[in-house]
Amino acid sequence: MKIRLGKTSSVLGVGILLGAAAAVVPVSAVAEPALQLAQAETQYSEQELRSYASAVAGIRQIEMAANQQLNAAAGDPQASQQIQQQAQQEMVAAVQDAGLTVEEYNAITQATTANTDLATTLEGYIAEEMGAPQ
Repeated sequence: MKIRLGKTSSVLGVGILLGAAAAVVPVSAVAEPALQLAQAETQYSEQELRSYASAVAGIRQIEMAANQQLNAAAGDPQASQQIQQQAQQEMVAAVQDAGLTVEEYNAITQATTANTDLATTLEGYIAEEMGAPQ
């Protein structure tokens, strides 16, 4: 049985940051402020979108490593919790290293649900970041 840290079925499936580590931070704890910010700022610069794509790529790598660790720690709730907490910290660092705040990251994530053009643009940037052929 595979233990998943978060959903990655769609390009933006990393979801609302730290909602990906749902056992650690509930989505509702970050969704409301992200929604408010997304509504206030719907235009993003190319640099912001590329920063977001960089953060997503970093988060996906962290998530893959954490999933492997969680699978290895199956049956040890304390180890699993530590792995999730470490992954959450690393995800926050990945967002910040990409030049965004968690709130900005969450706002862009939220904006993609209402703006398919934005989501499509980000899919391309994320694919570039992850080295996928276009």
